[in-house]
Amino acid sequence: MAEEVVRRAVSAFLARDLDAIIAVADSEIVVRSLLTEAERLLYHGHEGVRDWFDAVFGVFPDWHPEPQAATHSGQEAVVIPLHVTATAAGSRVPVDQMYWLGARVRAAKIIYFGFFRTEDDALDAVT
Repeated sequence: MAEEVVRRAVSAFLARDLDAIIAVADSEIVVRSLLTEAERLLYHGHEGVRDWFDAVFGVFPDWHPEPQAATHSGQEAVVIPLHVTATAAGSRVPVDQMYWLGARVRAAKIIYFGFFRTEDDALDAVT
């Protein structure tokens, strides 16, 4: 169940559908973002999801995560590798790398959604 909910959020992100992301997010969700960590690492609640969404697309307007097969999927936790491509808005520096999405789900809502540089870090954060 956790993987299905998280994949819905990723699909909504790919469609740039903020309302659909909010629909699967718990009102007290915590989002951990590597892409905006210099400015802000953690975002809280639905307003935080909105701020994170705007921040990501402000820095990387073409940010595109391509989800891979989950490396961990349990009742409440999931880790999904993401191949990310993007170009920084200001510098035009391209990004082409792997990140790991770690998420925790409770009662069919995402309570934690974080991006990590390694699979082990993602797994440690959600299990």
